[in-house]
Amino acid sequence: MIIKNNTIKMITGDINIGMPFAKVEDVLKKEIYAQKAPDAKGLGHIIIKSIEFYGLKGTCTLYFQGGELKQIGISPEWNLYDLVDGNGNRLPIDIAVEKIARLSEEGLKDAFGNPVEKSEYRNLVFVHGDITVITSIARSGDKYSVIIR
Repeated sequence: MIIKNNTIKMITGDINIGMPFAKVEDVLKKEIYAQKAPDAKGLGHIIIKSIEFYGLKGTCTLYFQGGELKQIGISPEWNLYDLVDGNGNRLPIDIAVEKIARLSEEGLKDAFGNPVEKSEYRNLVFVHGDITVITSIARSGDKYSVIIR
């Protein structure tokens, strides 16, 4: 998955923020792991497993509001990474999160240049046209994710 010309390019086709659920579903139908069609309030989601996004390997959830794609969240799948130290011991969770964050942030910087913003919680904000990509490490230090809006 990459971002190019205000479009999110997936393996099976292109999607855009604001695209209706049915169109996104049609583009991604072969990749969908789980989904919930929008309810009466227009809230729904589509989950895709095992995507790669600028160094981040994981699960991608597309969130719909008013029946339209509004946000995408990507979280790492731990089993897709080598998370052991030189002695073969599993890395502590906070160190594993830092390793994944570093890989993801390097990929994003290569694609979009330096972030336009960095918060006190080490969230980075990258802008590509109308699309904003935000990295996030939970305050507890045990989770990493990327949000696309």
